[in-house]
Amino acid sequence: MNVFGLLQFYGLRGKYQYAGRWAKLVKSRIMEPVTTAGLIKTAGIEVPATAKREAEGFWKAVYAEPAKALGSLVALPLNRRLFRNAVKATVEANRLLKAAGVSPKQVPLSIIHPALQGAALEEDPSLQAIWANLLANAADPRKLAPVSAAFPTILKELSSREVKFLDALYNEVVTKANEKRGLFHTAHVYFSDSELHDIYTSAGLSQVPHFFLKSDDDEQAAQDLRSFSYMLAMLKRHNLIAESIWPHTVDRYDAVKNPKPDFEVEIEIEYSLSEIGSCFVVACRQPTPTVNHVTTT
Repeated sequence: MNVFGLLQFYGLRGKYQYAGRWAKLVKSRIMEPVTTAGLIKTAGIEVPATAKREAEGFWKAVYAEPAKALGSLVALPLNRRLFRNAVKATVEANRLLKAAGVSPKQVPLSIIHPALQGAALEEDPSLQAIWANLLANAADPRKLAPVSAAFPTILKELSSREVKFLDALYNEVVTKANEKRGLFHTAHVYFSDSELHDIYTSAGLSQVPHFFLKSDDDEQAAQDLRSFSYMLAMLKRHNLIAESIWPHTVDRYDAVKNPKPDFEVEIEIEYSLSEIGSCFVVACRQPTPTVNHVTTT
């Protein structure tokens, strides 16, 4: 497929004049092989030679066909910042796989295409590292932390606050599961609302300790509570955290104060890290090194 075919496929033919430097790329390189180095040069980006080679090697491995790699890059509204972010993420993903002792494999377009787009659009350094982890796990031939096609979309909608909280929650889930011998399913580890507040505070995400107790008369605590509530709503929206409602009866009978039977129904709400949430956290962490692999620097 030639360049115009790819542009037409992505709905860009006839519109490439709006793509700035891409217009120069299409006009000047229609009859020439397209390489990562050529794209970098056309975009006017200064990238070290080693980064160019690593990015090109990673893209060739995960896309398998150069035409598919070009198609994904054309789909990005390329400019210096976007392309620099994409190169940075792929170079880091390649480094992570090398440190783990494996080489990248081909990745389905339904995963690598949105993942590369998301990495290119991300400017938060902490989330850039998460995107690199996700790209590395997607290209890991061992599939120790499988990446679902839904994960890039989910990560694109989360802030560093949600990602950091999920990681802290996962650590607490593992700790609780280990304490309860024989309990290995993370979805069966439950937390109360106050326990989630404590995890949120311990992860350094709140301005005020015990913000949920002070939100009535402290503006910073009130802001913490709003941020926490929004975060929890986002995580539930993506089914990363599950909410369980347990109704139970309470007998208020007291021989002296309340001699008549008095049953009331109370609602207890607990939260757990869903199966999707657990898999998502693992996929967003650095790949596990191969056993007996020695990392060289």
